[in-house]
Parts: sequence; structure tokens; C-alpha cells
Amino acid sequence: MPGDVKLKFPSPEPMKVIGRPNQIKTSKYTWLNFLPKNLYEQLHKFANSYFLVISTIMYLGEKTPLYVGTIRAFSTVGVLVMMMA
Repeated sequence: MPGDVKLKFPSPEPMKVIGRPNQIKTSKYTWLNFLPKNLYEQLHKFANSYFLVISTIMYLGEKTPLYVGTIRAFSTVGVLVMMMA
């Protein structure tokens, strides 16, 4: 009949994706790379690297007879943790 419209429906078989799927990834971190990437980003800042080095030297001074210090290493580690938070 002249007024009939025929519709074509897709087959029920799933289509195979060729290449990479069309997805958007908006997250910077995953469960596996969070710690290494975050430490890398934080230690790029000079102040954070400085406090890490100073804290390590102070910790060595507490545990070995290299020098006598009046400030404990945990105080500079505390500052580093606050700056990285």
C-alpha cells in the first residue's frame, strides 16, 4: 500500500567495538597509582622536599650520635604533613 511505512530495527546481536571504546576518563588517580602520583606531585614543591630532607636529617641526629639537637624530628614531620594535606 502506498501509505505503509516500514521500520528497520537493529538486530539483537551486540555490536563489536573496533579499537578503543568512546569513554571519558575524568579521574586523575586509581587505587593503584594514588600514592606514587600523589607523592610525586607533592614533592615537586620545593618546601615539601626541603622539610622531608630536614626531617630525615633530624631523625638521623636523634637515632645516631652525629649531633645533639634540641628540636625533635616529629615537629618538622608534623609541619610537612600539614603542608601536604
